[in-house]
Amino acid sequence: MKQLTNRIMKKVTTTPADKDHPHSIYGASSASRWRNCPGSVGLIARMHKAGSIPKTETSSFATEGTEAHDWSDKVLTGAAKIDSVPVAFRTHLSGYIQHCQDLEADAIGRGGRAYHEATVPLYYRPQDTGTLDFAVVVPPTKGDPGMIEFTDLKYGVGVKVSATDNSQLCIYLLSLVGMLENEEGIDFSDETVVRLGIYQPRHHSFDGEADVWETNLGDLRDFGAEIEADYITARDAKPRDLSMLKASQSACMFCEAKGLCKVRAKGYMDVLVDFDDETRPVLKVSGSETLSTQQVQFIIKNAKGIRKVLDDTEASERQRIENGGDLRGLKLVEGKRGNRVWTNAAAAEAYLLRHLSPGESYQPQKILTASQAMKKLGDKLTDEASAELITRPDGKAAIVTIEDERQAIRYTPISQDFDNE
Repeated sequence: MKQLTNRIMKKVTTTPADKDHPHSIYGASSASRWRNCPGSVGLIARMHKAGSIPKTETSSFATEGTEAHDWSDKVLTGAAKIDSVPVAFRTHLSGYIQHCQDLEADAIGRGGRAYHEATVPLYYRPQDTGTLDFAVVVPPTKGDPGMIEFTDLKYGVGVKVSATDNSQLCIYLLSLVGMLENEEGIDFSDETVVRLGIYQPRHHSFDGEADVWETNLGDLRDFGAEIEADYITARDAKPRDLSMLKASQSACMFCEAKGLCKVRAKGYMDVLVDFDDETRPVLKVSGSETLSTQQVQFIIKNAKGIRKVLDDTEASERQRIENGGDLRGLKLVEGKRGNRVWTNAAAAEAYLLRHLSPGESYQPQKILTASQAMKKLGDKLTDEASAELITRPDGKAAIVTIEDERQAIRYTPISQDFDNE
């Protein structure tokens, strides 16, 4: 499998913020989608052309993630001190930075080096590039097969990312290996030790350590061959071939086409609706007049997905109609009107002061929220003050199936409350 990383590759530079080449539709960050659903690439392209992809703005979560990567890279490269990192970020990044510094010190001690935000051509598609957060490389020597360790910082809260069998990490590491073999002449072997890590400090299950998958380069090259084969399948998929659309949580979660994807909708709705006759969906009701335990569990397990299907479909259809698409028996109407606002704040202020007292014209001053204060105070907010002044209420209890990894909340049955009175 060594031919995967022995190709002649030209190093391409991109801006540090780009995880994949800005025009890449087969990038590493979307590999879990196009590997599991090869038809999604063409469907997304056709929906973009038809104007059916809902317009999205960069989310606050994405901006936050970019800032976290920027701060950690500045500290690791010596461009900033850890004390200069805002408290809101330093709380979560200090462990990651120490983790990377420890890896770098160990690698240097063994004659290796570290790579910060390294941009590499993708081994299966050299015209596109990807950027590794942090990696250390110890070249092989006589009696030592060498070692490569790559750690990816994930700043997200909601979805836990596992390092084991992670396509994105595999792609980045094999691409780094290919570049080093071709540009620096390093001769890695199949026995070279490989460690792929995910550091996700804000997830509720985080235990202070990176999630690390250890293997060897030979096995990883085999995995890389599977990824390349999946890439070829996705690249060569025929347009509108429904057999190439394969709905799953990993494929659909961040897919731009999910709002109008029939395969995804069918997968979530089959339990409730008969899609065999598309002109007359029929609710399947038979047997007992109440839902069985299995039916309740299924509905709870899929409730979020079903709601997402409905919301995403509505958003995509709204976008299509707004872009001049045919109505298909639908139309857009005026929604509930928003709150009243001043057309000219300065003129409104002058008018109020002519007719009302200052005390009546202005709202009472409000203290900053805790989140606003943390951003404004930065280093001025000490850990002691934060612990004393700031708390975070528990969220509303969510109902999930028993397979969920979170700890259950224990409630006292109402009958026991009455018995104790």
